[in-house]
Amino acid sequence: MLRPVVAISTPGTLPTFPSIIDTGGPVTVIAQEILESADDARPLDDSILLHLGGASQRMQLWELTLELRPPRSHAGAEPISWWAVAAATSRFPHPHCAALLGHGSFFGACMVTLGAEEFVVEPADRFTQRFH
Repeated sequence: MLRPVVAISTPGTLPTFPSIIDTGGPVTVIAQEILESADDARPLDDSILLHLGGASQRMQLWELTLELRPPRSHAGAEPISWWAVAAATSRFPHPHCAALLGHGSFFGACMVTLGAEEFVVEPADRFTQRFH
């Protein structure tokens, strides 16, 4: 199964974080480092119980702006920003990745087209406009 990985960040920050596009995930889950890099993060009065990496944990839900950065090979491509609701954890279970971009907010903002060997991510409104 293809597990597309993209680079995300918070607006105005230099580091990017490898992130898995997770079509089965109910919400976006981010590592604590991403949350700490956000200037606009605010906690919600809610949490969610998630099963990740063989363990269950209750995670605080946050609102923050996330930004998908295009690959360097796509010069001139614009980042895609969205207001996200995300669960944050200090025990992220996937090595070499810092987020799971799930249905909660990511797929409302972005459309992902998967091919056999490549994938495309674009703003959801741009995709919709093309077919209407």
